Amino acid sequence: ALASATLPERQPYPALHQALCALLDAFCVAPSARRWAIPLASFELLLLREIGFLPLLDTQTATLLALDPHTRYHLVPEGGLRQASAQDRASLTGAQWLSLQKTVLPGAPFTATLRACAPVAAELKPQLRALLQYHCGSPTLRTRQLMIDLQSL
Repeated sequence: ALASATLPERQPYPALHQALCALLDAFCVAPSARRWAIPLASFELLLLREIGFLPLLDTQTATLLALDPHTRYHLVPEGGLRQASAQDRASLTGAQWLSLQKTVLPGAPFTATLRACAPVAAELKPQLRALLQYHCGSPTLRTRQLMIDLQSL
């Protein structure tokens, strides 16, 4: 729904199409919903990039300072990347965000995004979910129910 409401009609998005095909392949191959976390996070990153809602992942958004590879950062829907606080349940190190930034650049293969998401999927998922919910204007996403419906086919 977010993509259809945000992307201009009849414009090609080859990177998004490639990512969607890979995501659907993962759904067909992996019978377990927990195995979908990495492809789904990868797709969500590219979707957010394509629709212009993904901030730079190599810079603190408010200060425009470069990320310190050893410091933890949290993705805030209304403020981009900021240094993580004790209240943030999920955060990634600067090195992890920098790795993700390289994989969401135009022309980067989807497999690179998958590899970068694999070790951080658990902490990345709630941050991406919050960003998507913020831009959808919806308190809940129906992704889990969609996955359950797909699995039952």
